[in-house]
Amino acid sequence: MNDAAPASTMQSSAGGFSGREIAIGEIRSPRSVINGMYQLPNFKEINMLLPHGTVLAVIDGRHFELHRNSGNEADPVLSDMASPKLDEHNKGAGTRHHSSSANPTGHLADEDAHVAAVAEWLNGQVRGGKIAHLVVIAPPKALGELRRHYGSHLEGALLKEIAKDLAGRSGKDVLETVQAA
Repeated sequence: MNDAAPASTMQSSAGGFSGREIAIGEIRSPRSVINGMYQLPNFKEINMLLPHGTVLAVIDGRHFELHRNSGNEADPVLSDMASPKLDEHNKGAGTRHHSSSANPTGHLADEDAHVAAVAEWLNGQVRGGKIAHLVVIAPPKALGELRRHYGSHLEGALLKEIAKDLAGRSGKDVLETVQAA
C-alpha cells in the first residue's frame, strides 16, 4: 500500500487542525486522518470569531440593544453602544398582523413595526459603511420579521443570526451565547 498522499491532498497546520486538508475544486475541507480514515473535526469546540468592530444587535418586539466588539478576534470585549431613536410609525410593516379578535390590542403590529424600524436603521448603517460586520440576535418570530426587511448590503455584512431572546441580558451573556452558537 502506498502511504504517499494523493496529489490533491495538502498538508495543513493552520486553524488548529492536525492531519491533511483535502482540496476538491475550490472547496477545501479540513479533516483529521486517524488510521487512514478521514474524520471531521469537532466544530462544537471552535468558538465563533468576532472581528474587531463587529456590531451585535440584540432585538425583540420592544427592545433594541447594540454592542460592539472593541477587543480582537481572539479576545472579544463587548462595549455597549447607544441605541438609536427609531421611527416606529410604519404600521404597514406588519401587514400580516391586523387588529382582530386574535390580536385585539394590535401589539403584534406594533412589534412588527418596531422590528421593521430596526431593520431599516441597520440597513442604513451598513449601506453608509458604519457597520461592516453584524451579528443579529432575536427571538424566532422577530428574526423572521427582520429577514423580510434585510437589504442586500446587510445580508453581505451578516456574520450570524441567533434565534434567541437575549434582550436585557448583560454583554457577557450575549458574548457567551454568540461564542457557543
